[in-house]
Amino acid sequence: MRRQAINGRMLASILGFLVYADPHAGWAVGFGFTFQGQLQQSGTLQNGSCDFQFSLYNAASAGTKLGVTQTVSGVVVSDGLFTVTLNAANEFGSSAFDGTDRWLEIALRCPAGSGSFGAAFAPRQALTATPYALYAPSSGSSSDVACSGCVGSSDLASDSVTTIKILDGAVTGAKIADGTIATVDLANAAVTPAKLQPGSTGQVLTTTGGGVSWQTPSSGSSGWALTGNTGTNGSINFLGTTDAQPLELRANSTRILRLEPTDGVIGTNVLVGDYRNYLATGVQGATISGGGRGGVKTNRVLDNFGTIGGGDGNKAGNGEGISGDGNADNADYATVGGGDTNTASAADATVAGGSSNIASGSGGAVAGGISNKASGSYAAVAGGDSNNATMYAASIGGGEGNSASQSFATVAGGNQNTASGDSSSVGGGVTNFASGASATIGGGSGNLADGASASVGGGDSNSASGQWSTVGGGLSNRALARLATVAGGGTDDVNVPGRGNVVYDEFGSVAGGSDNQAGANDANATTQRYAVVGGGVGNRALAALATVSGGGGTSNAGNIVYDVGGSIGGGSHNTAGFNDASDAAQNYATVGGGNGNRALGRYATVAGGGGDFQSDGNAIFDAFGTIGGGQANQAGIDDANQAGQQWASVGGGFTNRALAASATVAGGFNNAATGTSSTIGGGQSNNSGGSYATIPGGSNNTANGANSFAAGHRAAANSDGCFVWGDSTEADLSCGGANRFIARAVGGVVFYTNSGATAGVQVAAGGGSWSSVSDRAAKTNITPVDARAVLAKVISTPVHEWSYISQDPTIRHIGPMAQDFHAAFHVGEDDRHITNVDADGVALAAIQGLYQLLHERDSQIAALSDRIQALESALHAPAPAE
Repeated sequence: MRRQAINGRMLASILGFLVYADPHAGWAVGFGFTFQGQLQQSGTLQNGSCDFQFSLYNAASAGTKLGVTQTVSGVVVSDGLFTVTLNAANEFGSSAFDGTDRWLEIALRCPAGSGSFGAAFAPRQALTATPYALYAPSSGSSSDVACSGCVGSSDLASDSVTTIKILDGAVTGAKIADGTIATVDLANAAVTPAKLQPGSTGQVLTTTGGGVSWQTPSSGSSGWALTGNTGTNGSINFLGTTDAQPLELRANSTRILRLEPTDGVIGTNVLVGDYRNYLATGVQGATISGGGRGGVKTNRVLDNFGTIGGGDGNKAGNGEGISGDGNADNADYATVGGGDTNTASAADATVAGGSSNIASGSGGAVAGGISNKASGSYAAVAGGDSNNATMYAASIGGGEGNSASQSFATVAGGNQNTASGDSSSVGGGVTNFASGASATIGGGSGNLADGASASVGGGDSNSASGQWSTVGGGLSNRALARLATVAGGGTDDVNVPGRGNVVYDEFGSVAGGSDNQAGANDANATTQRYAVVGGGVGNRALAALATVSGGGGTSNAGNIVYDVGGSIGGGSHNTAGFNDASDAAQNYATVGGGNGNRALGRYATVAGGGGDFQSDGNAIFDAFGTIGGGQANQAGIDDANQAGQQWASVGGGFTNRALAASATVAGGFNNAATGTSSTIGGGQSNNSGGSYATIPGGSNNTANGANSFAAGHRAAANSDGCFVWGDSTEADLSCGGANRFIARAVGGVVFYTNSGATAGVQVAAGGGSWSSVSDRAAKTNITPVDARAVLAKVISTPVHEWSYISQDPTIRHIGPMAQDFHAAFHVGEDDRHITNVDADGVALAAIQGLYQLLHERDSQIAALSDRIQALESALHAPAPAE
């Protein structure tokens, strides 16, 4: 807060701040007293509402504070003056004023209620003896002053003995010494007719040289009685002349009023004031109401119906000297209300007051101020200092050194402002120039509105040069094209004015920020229309319909849109479009935000991401490419043909590359989709080089075959149509041919065919065949099988050798047809497939049936063998002895 100065003085007696218990006391008064001060700031009287703090000390510096600090809030300050009541509640203590010196320390807060109080003003304000005059210990009844002559005139304060204190008849002639009452001792109108010794009827009061006395008029004389006249006739009784001579009223033999007759058609001249005031010869209807000091300070009316109300050195009309310019009609009705050395030198011109003001245009007017000029017809200057309204109906409200130099131009106030365009206006501020027709500057400093209907709201060093262009405010902003707009912003460093915002092309706009640019700095303001920068710092929207919403970087190194319709949402060091000779080759490119991102192809989009450095940003080089985010990702190839790898996209991640048309990398790290329409879902260090190849994720996979698929780890689908799945084994796994399905799972392979994982097949780790789920707990409707019946069906089921139609005819197979197998055994899901478990079951049942038959046959053979053996034994036995 800038320091104010307070001039304080005690304006009124202390209303009473001590109740003294003296029986002779006339009355008990309060403790409060009135303090009035004057508040100035840099020599200017202040207005408004302020809060004050007052502290009482017993020394001019340091010392002891008496009582407590008193805060008085919401004090109205008008023309610098304020008045407060202090110590009303005995804040300084009942014994604060005991006759010794006191000083008042004051602190201030303006406006009221804003922030904290500033440091106390220095020096402290010394309190004079006025408060102590309210009461003295010996005051009381008149009996306390009983000595004759102990109270002299020097003991009485001025005006302390009023008329109501003097008894009627107490002051007699004997009490008044001769010659002690002079005319200066009598108040105006103090001597009334009632106070005069009356004369005889018809006498008049006249001076006789030695005094004043009542005299009886001599017979035949005429005169106006001081007590009034009766029986007068207006046609013959009047105060004036009966010839063509003027009538003068003088005092001390010096003219103070002159009434001049004219030809009786135009009007009568009235001349009042200093006797050296004059009306030019031949002037009629002129009036000087007063003022004038003689010499060059006389008031002069030089044309008909001119008027000067008062002041000195004023002139109404043109020409110089008593005779004027010889033509009393060319500057008639000129008026000067008063003031000092003012001139109204044209017809109907008016200067109301002030000093050294000139209204030299017909109908021009200067209301007041100093050294102001209204030289244009109907031009007006309301006040101020050294303002100049030079053209028709130009006007200046006030201020200093302002100029309205074109018809209907207006400067409301301020300092050194110029409105030089037809109907232009400057609201205030300092060194502003509204030079375009109908241009407007609201205020600020060093602003320029040189385009027709251009406007600058305020700020510093802004310029609106295009027709209908606008700068709302800020610092060093420029709207250089038709309908261009800079809302505000700019730099706060006055040493770097080039960092302001600028709009070079029509309909462009910059909302704020610093060092932003909309449009291109070329010779044509129509080629890059509608460019927009929302804010930030160092942003550039250099093409038609280009948009930078905000963000930026350092000066001239923020976000840049080079091509038509491109847009950047924010972030820093982002680029949309390409800096080449064409502003449409990479049109409608978009960067959402982030840092160091580049969308260099037509309709390319980088949503965000980037890195700490510009080299870490994402980049799209071809048309219709997309990068969702991440860091150091690339879509398309940096070559001369932006259509070669169009529609490439990277979702995010780090250092991923989609380098072919319609190629996609969803995310991950260091992945490259180099085949047309190839896809990498994520993972690390994967490469899909085949057209329409797919790598869903994993690491170090390659899918270089067309329509190939690689997943897992180190899977290599390098032939067309290959499907390769690699597990975590650190070894490459290749398909070894086109259209193959290759998988490596060293922990085994399992396929479940139901949600409960109770049905399916598997290949065990290290195994070489499928095994089906055959757990009893997974089965139902279990019934025994007639093995011999199954064997009989097997025997009756045809078995053929055949080839699959889908395979080479040289490849042969053997087995039943599914229809014959299903008709014989009624197992399986349909009659077109034979499941291994059913084929194995039928084989096992047939073996069991065959075993049963063989077992029966073996039993029969054993029985027959036993019989044969018994027969042979009987046959070879010796004959019985006879």
